[in-house]
Amino acid sequence: NIPEGLFFNGNDLYFSQREGKKISKIDVTNSTASAPTDFITGLNQPSAIDIYGNDMYISEIGIGGGKLYKVDLSAPTPSLTTVLSNLSRPNGTLLSNNTLYVIESVGNDAGKISKLNLSTNVLTEYINGLPLDWPIDLQLDGNNLYILNNGSQKILKVDLSLNEANPTPTELYDSGSGHSIRFFFNNNDLYISKLHFKGISKIANFKSTAANVITEFHSNSGVMLPAGMFQMGNDIYYAEYTKAPGGKVLKINVSSSTSKANPIVSGLDQPFGMAMKGNDVYVAELGGGKISKFTLPPTPTDIVTTGLTSPTGIDVSGSTLYISDYNGGKISRVINYTQNTPNVTDAITGLNKPNATMVLNNDLYIAESGTGKILKVNLSTLSSPVEVLNKEQGIYPNPSGDFISISNLSNSTDYTIYNVQGKEVKRGSVSEGEKVNISKLSKGVYLMKLSNGNKIKFIKE
Repeated sequence: NIPEGLFFNGNDLYFSQREGKKISKIDVTNSTASAPTDFITGLNQPSAIDIYGNDMYISEIGIGGGKLYKVDLSAPTPSLTTVLSNLSRPNGTLLSNNTLYVIESVGNDAGKISKLNLSTNVLTEYINGLPLDWPIDLQLDGNNLYILNNGSQKILKVDLSLNEANPTPTELYDSGSGHSIRFFFNNNDLYISKLHFKGISKIANFKSTAANVITEFHSNSGVMLPAGMFQMGNDIYYAEYTKAPGGKVLKINVSSSTSKANPIVSGLDQPFGMAMKGNDVYVAELGGGKISKFTLPPTPTDIVTTGLTSPTGIDVSGSTLYISDYNGGKISRVINYTQNTPNVTDAITGLNKPNATMVLNNDLYIAESGTGKILKVNLSTLSSPVEVLNKEQGIYPNPSGDFISISNLSNSTDYTIYNVQGKEVKRGSVSEGEKVNISKLSKGVYLMKLSNGNKIKFIKE
């Protein structure tokens, strides 16, 4: 959330999140998803995957009779256990307490939903016939069970708190044309994948009493034949239901209606249902008759989440992390920042919008934006910062790729330039109006020390 300062420690990239009020890290060596591998093979048209804890349930449409399987994900070698047989096009499950709701898209009339007691393994019919019309997905919100009809394109609701043996669902909204496949809630908004419409639709404020408007959310963003989907952060991951080798899993950002779909993995055979556990994504390949698995890149890990107001710049000295807290007016310090639960303390307070820090030798330099000054404090004592450069003297242009000049020089002044490791890389003398050639320096941050005692930070681009 508005990342600003950053630095590396080995393969870990640490960065500040100004609006998120925290410091996070991510391993940059795993920046792409792994190639999909076979997880379970030999299935007969698997259509849906649902994961509850370490239990994966697989709905198999089958020819001549559908089945529901269970796989223990904690087992060293995955194996199938048959839970239910002779089902009519099973298309998914939903777990509530110890009850597993099972969808059959084609039943005696237009489909049915059954309840499986996982303690007794007893299956009872719950909803059968109209207004069900090819039910294909379920979502639970509080005591409300929502049902997505593929046939009538209606969204139905059942109040589970009423404890009715055979309830009649209430018809809520038309989900719109386009062969609805999967849906999920994002706060008060509902997203629906539309296979034939080739897009993802959105019903804003679905849970409110106001009139709901269906928005064809991502129909012109490269979304083609979306089937199963799930959300992680602002991203929707969805399966593109295409025969091999064209089947893919793609990602699209839902925070912008103009974002484009980006492929994550390809080479799948009619991927339909999907489920996620940790960073592992499981895909039901209906055409391939198998469950595939791939791993997403790691998500950032929060390192410091308390004690910060608006962290901007960060820098490190040994095992100690220094953080500029812009609106907090302070420099915070984290000793042994690589520990699992590092502790943050205030190192320097009473500053005016500190925006960046840099450690050089045993000194901490602070860019104080509120006063236009560069301050310096000795890390050995962490005494009060002293001014090393005020806004009357500076380097321009900054950043620069070729030459820099120093303003407000009264006479010729000697200078020395150091890199971020504190190594001297250039020295000379300069007068007002003269330029210093930095074209041969590598790109990065440097500190120029003048013979009058001033020290100026600049960037070579």
